[in-house]
Amino acid sequence: MYIVSDESINQQEAKGRAPFIQIFSGITWYECQDKYEVVDLTGNTSNSANAIVKDTDQDIYIEAKARQIKSNDFLSTFLECKKYIHLMQLANQTANGKAFYFVTFTDNVAYLFDLKNIAVEKYRTKRLMKEVSMEGQTIQILKDVYELPLDRKMKGVTRYRW
Repeated sequence: MYIVSDESINQQEAKGRAPFIQIFSGITWYECQDKYEVVDLTGNTSNSANAIVKDTDQDIYIEAKARQIKSNDFLSTFLECKKYIHLMQLANQTANGKAFYFVTFTDNVAYLFDLKNIAVEKYRTKRLMKEVSMEGQTIQILKDVYELPLDRKMKGVTRYRW
C-alpha cells in the first residue's frame, strides 16, 4: 500500500476541482474534504445562473480528476468502477439526482461525462494501473475501470476549454 500525505492529496484534488468550479461558477459547490469521500463536489441547480444541467433543482454529484497528460495523448480516460457505482448510488437516491465525471488535462481541455446518459458497461475493462494517481507513485494494481472515449460527439460527453 502506498501512503500519501493529506496535503499532497488536497493539492492533487484541487487541480481537478478548480477548473470545474470556474466553468460552472453559477452554482454553489461543496467540496468534500475527507479523502475517503465518495465524491469530490456536490451542488444543487436551484436558482443557478450557470447550470450544468438544464433543469432546475437538480442534486449533482461530481468526481473530478486532473490528468497529467494532454487531452490528445490518448483516445480515452479511465473512471474506476467503484467510483462510478458510488456516484450512481448517490444520484439515484432522489428523482432529480445527477452524476458526472469531470477530467482535466494539462492543455486546458476538460471533458464532462454525464454518467446517467452513457451506457458505461460496454466500456468496462480491467487495467494494471497505479494504485494512487499521484506523482512519484509507482505501485501498480489491477483495477476494474470504465475506459471512456474522449469523444465529444458521443451522447453525454461535453468538451470544455478554459
